[in-house]
Amino acid sequence: MKILILSCRTGEGHNSAAKAVKEALDDFGAECELVDALTFSGRRPNEIVTNSYNRMIVKAPNMFGLIYKAGDLYSSTKLASPVYWANSLYAERLRAYIENGGFTAVVCSHLFPMETLTWLKRRGEITQKCYGILTDYTCIPFFHETDLDAYFIPHTEVTEECLEKGMAGEKLLTTGIPVMKTFSNRVEKQTAREKLSIPAGCKLFLIMTGGIGCGRVFDFCDGILAKSGKDVCVIVLSGRNEQLKAGLNSRYGLDTRVRAVPFTTEVALYMNAADVLLTKPGGISTTEAAVANVPLCHTMPIPGCETKNAALFEKKGMSVRANSPQEAVEKALGLMEDNTLREGICKMQREQINPNASRDIAAYILNQ
Repeated sequence: MKILILSCRTGEGHNSAAKAVKEALDDFGAECELVDALTFSGRRPNEIVTNSYNRMIVKAPNMFGLIYKAGDLYSSTKLASPVYWANSLYAERLRAYIENGGFTAVVCSHLFPMETLTWLKRRGEITQKCYGILTDYTCIPFFHETDLDAYFIPHTEVTEECLEKGMAGEKLLTTGIPVMKTFSNRVEKQTAREKLSIPAGCKLFLIMTGGIGCGRVFDFCDGILAKSGKDVCVIVLSGRNEQLKAGLNSRYGLDTRVRAVPFTTEVALYMNAADVLLTKPGGISTTEAAVANVPLCHTMPIPGCETKNAALFEKKGMSVRANSPQEAVEKALGLMEDNTLREGICKMQREQINPNASRDIAAYILNQ
């Protein structure tokens, strides 16, 4: 088999899920290729969509929430969405790439190419098996209008939601969300700290801001430092946001308790080193944290699917959840001091989350 994996750069999570599946397929010895689906729409539209999304998430997250809500309402009409028609515009270019590349299967970690493949399949223009990966803990708007051969779903409760939206049950496979195997290959906390030059005895709060660096980071840092002693360490993974990194260095440059770390491939190692993780509830980052089995405090979500992610994790006892910066600080500090709560969260993560989802997905694709 030769497998095409399609993602999009609207959020780092979709790429991470795609890379996790590619890693598993590579381990099986399969030939595969990972491509940004929006490249088929042309460079200019790709840049507009990607940059607009990233700016909105950083500068106006509530606007994203309004758009998400509008999408949810439109989905209820059962009419083909504007998202479907927009992604059909590059369908012929994608079809040609699949045919010319000799691909025998296609797997998507983003809604956009799922819509494009649905358009092609309904017209009988491709015969290859096509699969979709849902990377949030909810049936996102317009997901139900796609029509692929099978879907990989994060959790049984999300499978039930997809069924309620009218999706075919025989196509829904509750595998979990795929993450890179580095997150399940745990390193002992002491070893991780030695590798990262982190003091062995400190109380380590890890703050994640996503690939584009967003969230109320300064509020979190100020609050934790104000209520902690010299034995605390706060590490902020600032992603690709150079402005955020510069701001952290300027504000806390003389305080050795705070460290800003730009985009890194060592996220799993930082999780292994942490006592408590604060992160917005992105589907991928949240799953990575659960697979790494780190005590988790969800900070305020970007309205929409992240709200659903946080709600499910809280409901299942896999995290504590905050609705304001002040509450996030209080809950993170409380989590740090409550060994029983931390152990309980980690126990529920192990029970609820499949650490081998990427391998299960790869095996399914290869066996069809």
